[in-house]
Amino acid sequence: MKQMIYASTATQTVNFDVIQKILTQCVANNNEFGISGMMIFDGKQFLQCIEGNEAEVNQLQKNIFSDPRHQDIHVIGEKEITVRVFSQWCMGYLNNERAIRQVFLDVSGSEEYALSTLSYEKAKLILLKLSYMI
Repeated sequence: MKQMIYASTATQTVNFDVIQKILTQCVANNNEFGISGMMIFDGKQFLQCIEGNEAEVNQLQKNIFSDPRHQDIHVIGEKEITVRVFSQWCMGYLNNERAIRQVFLDVSGSEEYALSTLSYEKAKLILLKLSYMI
């Protein structure tokens, strides 16, 4: 299995309706293709982890990179895994900007808030810590 974490920036004003559409698509598609994961959105930036069989993760990665709702897509890292970290969700989701920023500061130790600058392990830890708030 493969795990991939990426960060990106929203290209438009993303409101509740857009997020609901994204999540509805994610849950349906991920359930069908055996993908699990976690996504956070702070009102401007996305950080997402996807997990599953390598072929399905690679296809989803292509789809993500062609999605016009975000730009500046940065793959933070990809790893072969034997156990899923976010197996309980087709797509876990949190959009609490205050909590995201606080966990980012706690984990990264950096005052400069930029999700795309995270290391793979720190990004995964942030997503894991935030998953407990869902």
